[in-house]
Amino acid sequence: MSVSLTYHRNGATGGSVPVDATAYTAGASVTVQGNGGALNLAGYTFAGWNTAADGTGTTYAPGAVFAISADTTLYAIWSSASSLITPTGLRAHVSTGMTDVALQEIIDAEEQEIVSRFGAHASQVETFEEEIPGDYLFPKRPVLSVTSIVETVIYRDNFIGDWCEETPVTLAASDYEIVAGGKQIRRLGTGAHPREDWGQRVVMIYVPIADTAKRVKALYDLCSLAVSSKPGLKSESIGGGEYSYTAADLEAEREKILARLGTNQRSFA
Repeated sequence: MSVSLTYHRNGATGGSVPVDATAYTAGASVTVQGNGGALNLAGYTFAGWNTAADGTGTTYAPGAVFAISADTTLYAIWSSASSLITPTGLRAHVSTGMTDVALQEIIDAEEQEIVSRFGAHASQVETFEEEIPGDYLFPKRPVLSVTSIVETVIYRDNFIGDWCEETPVTLAASDYEIVAGGKQIRRLGTGAHPREDWGQRVVMIYVPIADTAKRVKALYDLCSLAVSSKPGLKSESIGGGEYSYTAADLEAEREKILARLGTNQRSFA
């Protein structure tokens, strides 16, 4: 008696699934195909194959080999294109009966919390406003390189009249310097637009020093806590034991994890 292997698009809106026409003998070795047909789903990336449509079965990466014992269907797994971790990766940290869709919702929520507190993963836009600014900016995240800085000087006419704004100026690289390992941006009194202190409003676009590894670790920890507080948890592997949290304990633990990401958030010195 022969058995078959079928690939399922599992929600894909474009591309085609692999076709395996081989009639396998039960117990034969099968090599899992890749995404040669360019399956795609808007907002998601292809993350492998699973024996269950909801991702709760056995996951196989392209090129994996397994012994087929019965007619088998492999379903495409989809992960959010913007996420640093996937439901499949999260399952290596916590065992749960939750579906991939439910796990992705948790990942998205925790990732948004990180972004809202510490900025986007790859680039950062910050606006600094201070009535009496100093000569240093303190960005939220250490700066690897500056993409652009637009400075606006705001002043009062005769110190008691209406507030007035000068025309915003895009600074040259000679107008500032990155110091203290990227934690501070110093305004220079030399350069194309010399000033001793920053203007009252500064908009800076910059590339932060990569902290991807720290963010991935924090995401795994935050998502594991979130999963542990919901029905369907089987076991929690982080820390070597199962967790039981009160709401207050859970929030305190979340804050500890987020605090490890650190922040350099100050406006002016």
